[in-house]
Amino acid sequence: MEMWRNKRIVKTVILVGLVMLACASEVLAESPPTLKQGASGPLVQQVQTILGSLGLYRSTVDGIFGSDTELAVRIFQHNCGLVVDGVVGGQTWERLLSYVRSLDEEVYPLHPGETLWSVARRFDLAAAELVRVNQVKDPARLPVGFKVKLPKDFFLREAAAREVLIIPWERMNHLFKVGDEARITDVLTGLSLQVVRLGGSLHADIEPVTAQDTAQLKAIFGGAWSWNRRAVIFELRGLKIAASVNGFPHGNKRIKDNGFPGHFCIHFWGSKIHQSQKVDPDHQQMVLAAAGLDCF
Repeated sequence: MEMWRNKRIVKTVILVGLVMLACASEVLAESPPTLKQGASGPLVQQVQTILGSLGLYRSTVDGIFGSDTELAVRIFQHNCGLVVDGVVGGQTWERLLSYVRSLDEEVYPLHPGETLWSVARRFDLAAAELVRVNQVKDPARLPVGFKVKLPKDFFLREAAAREVLIIPWERMNHLFKVGDEARITDVLTGLSLQVVRLGGSLHADIEPVTAQDTAQLKAIFGGAWSWNRRAVIFELRGLKIAASVNGFPHGNKRIKDNGFPGHFCIHFWGSKIHQSQKVDPDHQQMVLAAAGLDCF
């Protein structure tokens, strides 16, 4: 069962923000005003709600355009291939509202015996996304015939717009499953290696696939294992995603012959340290750097 872990944002988006999401495209049918840092009010709240529903804005929906809102806008612009200036102007408004309109593009009538979770598995969607989009308070009690809205995946839809995407952990946890193999490339050295997901819940625990991959990882960190963070490009099924890794082996492992005594960690936007259950600022900085957004 795929459930988003960021309870504060999910609760805010579901209980408050989606009311505005539902009518945003109608309210803003005429040319909306340009919004930038220092602005405040209901329109800023709508922007925060939309970006929060995407997992890009991870703070309180308060209607105040501060640095967190600007950063979320920049990430959204980056993913959409727009000019990255942190200002919500005409083109950014257009893409935000295009995303809102896309939420209602497809519906699926619930059949006897089906649940929101079975529908999520059927269409390879995160169950929490369906809860959010359908404004469902009790997903376990839905009537037969309930029309489940099936949102198109914003990040997959925008993949062609930008070579390297910033995708939030909630989505990556669904895309990058335990046992999946992927490739990571260090931004500074250009060295790359194959990895496989071992587990992890707040970020992904990964292992080098072969002894050669282990040697590449050690070379990336200058020949010695280190807890330092490195900006990397994560490649999975044709997608390139900004990420951050440390280079210190620890904990359990599954691959016996790769010469790596444990596993190491890979972080995406909004992922957290398992021990503290908090976002690591250094990892987040490396995620931004991997996407070329190292101005924060």
